[in-house]
Amino acid sequence: MNESIPISHNQAIKAHTWLTNNFGHIITKQDRYSPELVSAIFCQETAQRVLLWVDKYPADIVLQSCVFDASGDAPNTHRSAFPKNAAEFHTRFGDEFTDMLIAEANKMRRMPQPGDADGWGASHFLYKGYGLFQYDLQNVIGDEWFFRNKLWYDFEEVFKRLTGLLDIKKANSSNEREMVRRYNGSGVNAENYADNVMEFKAMFK
Repeated sequence: MNESIPISHNQAIKAHTWLTNNFGHIITKQDRYSPELVSAIFCQETAQRVLLWVDKYPADIVLQSCVFDASGDAPNTHRSAFPKNAAEFHTRFGDEFTDMLIAEANKMRRMPQPGDADGWGASHFLYKGYGLFQYDLQNVIGDEWFFRNKLWYDFEEVFKRLTGLLDIKKANSSNEREMVRRYNGSGVNAENYADNVMEFKAMFK
């Protein structure tokens, strides 16, 4: 097993079951990507945190709370893509939009967190990943509507972004693993990401 895989086999099965029970009817409306692949990406992206919530909160609250990745603002982190940090986002988009996204992140921080069932205190961090599959805030350029209107609350909208990005990567990929690697990027981390997703997918057969 890949040492960096984020959750165990039993946790992955629980995550897959939760996703398909709540949103399988949306996932199976399309036939390009299997429910097993979609669950595998979920397991790699956010299930580690979401599994802290699924037994305590309804699915709509879980969706709303999927605001992760404070890179560029959290101490000792760096981000190269726009926005590099909250200040850069603020310069381009102003107070109202920036403050709304920071407030959404603080809602997530009040949820149970790893090692702290009572959650974390508020921060000034601008988080960069939205939704179960972590649609990146760099997509605000061209898809501002998604972020301004909190569309990560809506699984159908989140899933539409996932499949749209996969479609783009699939066009230049020779197989599913390569598509997943391209979806994440390039380099060692993207290769590891693809390996993990393929490993998770195999668990669901």
